[in-house]
Amino acid sequence: MIEPGGRSMSPYGRHEAELSYAGEISFGPAYFTLRIDSRCFADRIFGHCALWSPDNSILVVTEWHTIDRERGPITSLLLIRPNDWTCSRFPILNKGFALSNYFVGHSMVLRHTDEIFQGGRFKTERETNLAMIDDWKPITAN
Repeated sequence: MIEPGGRSMSPYGRHEAELSYAGEISFGPAYFTLRIDSRCFADRIFGHCALWSPDNSILVVTEWHTIDRERGPITSLLLIRPNDWTCSRFPILNKGFALSNYFVGHSMVLRHTDEIFQGGRFKTERETNLAMIDDWKPITAN
């Protein structure tokens, strides 16, 4: 797990990811930019932590789609495969935070939470087998 403002090598040391402080929402959480190896995602912002898959192949981050306090939070989990520079996005949550919690053992099963703030506060916890995802798209990164 990459802690806020920190960097981390992937489990087998093939890739390095870094979250750098970019700002914070008024009366709210901080947000960060992301760099993986030498590539920066300068036009995108992310939440406070990231998680490497046990097999080194995927970095899971929470992407923020707005910093407008009135409209947000609007987030989604973004899965990045640095070996082939592709990504896959979970559904966007309006008025919610998508959070990656942990991988189940050494498997490719991700435990994650959707926390929704519409009409109250609701949490939905799920497990997703990342090996079953087939909609990987090329990444546009600087």
